[in-house]
Amino acid sequence: MKPMGPIPPFFEANSDGQLCIGGKAAGDWLGDEDRPAFVYARAVIDQKVDEFRAAMRERVALHYAVKSNPWRPLLEWIAKRVDGFDLASRGELERVGGLDLPLSMAGPGKSDADLVAALRKSVIIHLESEGEADRAIALAEAEGVTPKLAIRINPPFILKGAGMKMGGLASQFGVDAERVGPLAQRLVSAGADFLGYHLYAGSQSLSAEAIAQSQLATIDLIEKLIAATGIIPKEVNLGGGFGMFATVNAASVRH
Repeated sequence: MKPMGPIPPFFEANSDGQLCIGGKAAGDWLGDEDRPAFVYARAVIDQKVDEFRAAMRERVALHYAVKSNPWRPLLEWIAKRVDGFDLASRGELERVGGLDLPLSMAGPGKSDADLVAALRKSVIIHLESEGEADRAIALAEAEGVTPKLAIRINPPFILKGAGMKMGGLASQFGVDAERVGPLAQRLVSAGADFLGYHLYAGSQSLSAEAIAQSQLATIDLIEKLIAATGIIPKEVNLGGGFGMFATVNAASVRH
């Protein structure tokens, strides 16, 4: 029997035309369970990580965004293969408990409880506004800790072809580029452990050229901030933007 449609990358079909995952038909994974289920192919995860590592220099660390899938067994598997976790809330911080990796927290609308939880676990807090910076510094003083802080920048450019555009427009995500330098200097003066910057122009782009242009624009912006402030960032979070093709025969973004 032929499959009813094209076989997705990383998968195969058996002689009955059934989709196979990890060498077993989808129905075999379910057994007698009569309910929906998710099946995660660890070999596929490993291959995607290996492809990223091969395409990037060793100085580029790979972090996993927990919000994309916070299932604990998956996090435990991925923790052995990435360099850190990116979080969006204290709930996600609880999810990665006991997994000894560097952590950062980004996202607008962080509550004081989110900030305190991050401060107590030495999580790098990516600040979305001057107001959040003031709150983080005040809460750190109350907790008696030195906050690890970075600034999320709302860039003056966009990632072309992005399914979700995060730059080049008014946004709740990050501090407008022209206000970042003074805020960075204020954080250093306040005694914070200032780590650097987070810049995310968009996601779901299928154009390698557009992604490269966006990253070059990011580097140019960071260089201008260094020149203006004299502060050399310890790290720069480049965000993602690598789209995943839904069609079977499309070329990968890495090419």
